[in-house]
Parts: sequence; structure tokens; C-alpha cells
Amino acid sequence: MKKITCFVVCLLILSSFTAISLGQKADVQQQKQTAGKVLSIQKKFLEPSIIRTYINEEKFIELRFSETNGYLRLEDKPLLPLYRETINLPFGTKITDISCEIGNTETMKLQTKILPTPRDLITDMQNYE
Repeated sequence: MKKITCFVVCLLILSSFTAISLGQKADVQQQKQTAGKVLSIQKKFLEPSIIRTYINEEKFIELRFSETNGYLRLEDKPLLPLYRETINLPFGTKITDISCEIGNTETMKLQTKILPTPRDLITDMQNYE
């Protein structure tokens, strides 16, 4: 009886090692297949639209780019256009490097302040004292 138990335990241990080594080999092969794939995203922003606006008789400008999809909203800071993109990658993807190259930048002198970010407004506090 002890011999059968020992044999079964040894068999289980050996099969575990075999499964682990096969899994590692498959992982190495998968890395070789996906190695070298590069995802490159290029964005170009054209001239901004400048919109003049007044708040409490104070003059501001709002910058708009047709290529952006939102605004950077930090309280008491200028409301700046923002481009945000979400990239969905397959499960198990290993990211080895991320780089951002900025080129062909232009500077623009503004005569007026940029529109500040509006403060957050709590709308359900009617009876708050």
C-alpha cells in the first residue's frame, strides 16, 4: 500500500514539473512571435480657434482645437484643450517602452488671459446651512 501511495505522489510531482516546463516553453515561443510589434500613434494639431468671452466684465479667451476631445480641468487653472486616447491591448501584453516625441512646435503670444476652469458646483445642497 505504501509503495502505491509513494508511486502516485512521485507521479504527480513529475507531471507537475513537466507541465511547468511546457508552459515556460510556450511562453518563450509566444514572446518570439509578438516581439517586434510596434504601435505608433501620430497626432497633428492645427491652429487653435480663439474665442473671446467675458465673465463679470473681464475679458478672457478660450482655446479650441478641432483635434482635441476634452479639456484639462484643474480648479483655479486655465481651461486647456486635451487629447486623450485609450488603447485596448490583448491580455498578457508586455509593454517594453513608451516614448513621446514632440516636434514642429509653435509659440503664440496671447494678449488676454485664458478662460479659467469653472469651479465645481454642488447642486443637491439646497437645504445646506
